[in-house]
Amino acid sequence: MIKKNKRWEVGSEFHCLDYSFNKKDVLPWDKYNYYYFGSGRDSLRAIIRSIKCRNKDFTLWLPEYFCQEVVFDLLKEEIKIKFYPLDPENMKSDISSINIKKDDAIMLINLFGIKFFDEYDNIPSDVFIIEDHTHDPFSFYSYNSKAHYCFASLRKTLPIPCGIVWSQNMIKEIKNYKITKIRYKAISDKLIAMRLKSLYLKGFDLSKDIYRTIEIKAERNMGRGNISMAPAWVESIVNSFPILKWREKRKNNYIKFLGYLDDKIKKNILLPKEIDRTYPFMIIMLLKTKRERDNIRKILIKNNIFPAILWKSSKHKLFSNKKIEDRHNAFNDRMLAIHCDMRYGYKDMRKIADILKKSL
Repeated sequence: MIKKNKRWEVGSEFHCLDYSFNKKDVLPWDKYNYYYFGSGRDSLRAIIRSIKCRNKDFTLWLPEYFCQEVVFDLLKEEIKIKFYPLDPENMKSDISSINIKKDDAIMLINLFGIKFFDEYDNIPSDVFIIEDHTHDPFSFYSYNSKAHYCFASLRKTLPIPCGIVWSQNMIKEIKNYKITKIRYKAISDKLIAMRLKSLYLKGFDLSKDIYRTIEIKAERNMGRGNISMAPAWVESIVNSFPILKWREKRKNNYIKFLGYLDDKIKKNILLPKEIDRTYPFMIIMLLKTKRERDNIRKILIKNNIFPAILWKSSKHKLFSNKKIEDRHNAFNDRMLAIHCDMRYGYKDMRKIADILKKSL
């Protein structure tokens, strides 16, 4: 295999990263009981079944702004789902306006890594609380959670395809599921695709289609079939990562990126209220219209910057109330999420900022 010049791109799926191991970081679940699952979706489904064992007639309350494909999967668990108001533009939720009952469950989310878990005062003590830490699994809140269950899809912030559930006192209710063949293959294929992408970025003579084909098929299989645990070796890989160092790099990239922007462009960035207390998941842009968003997205992709859209509207009709769907789409249609994680450095952030300056 012939090696050529390195290839530059930003975004999309992780590749295998080069790193040195010093010592294992202290992780939020170390002092609790925990299980590694095949995906974040598997983790949440396992939690739902745990609650269902206690009360089959409970209602799960989800934030209005959430991944709709996950919501669709949860409906397969034959539970009642309702939504509470969450305004992603202002990072405000309203629990006091809903009719939540004893033994119901509510899921709180650290949206984009910049929303605090500030809803507890409005949640009755006889309600099951689930916290989604996917966008920042190693925050102050994850280390100090008082929720009945916490979970995260670790593959959104780390180069490992798996999910995690941890709890102070409810983990005994979580069933120890088997490792399914389809999830084992999906995880293995994800790792193969990540290795191939690493070779591609380093300049080896390798077609992008090779790893993307594996990656896309594996992604479909991450959501198929029964709930699955992760293979035991997944935990060993996670424990080898310099997680907190990587997290710090993500924040530093974010701050540096903001410094490269002028005030005009900063108005298009969804900024955290308290940057000292937050480690943003990604750079969240909020444009004036869908058309403007789509134009900026095309320009970025043309320059090998692959932003995400969180979250695309589902083809399934999930909201009985059209106003909720309209609110979801009003944000979704204008947003872009640009990666700023540990794969990148200050030069990359400056390059992205320069392209945006010419585009806006």
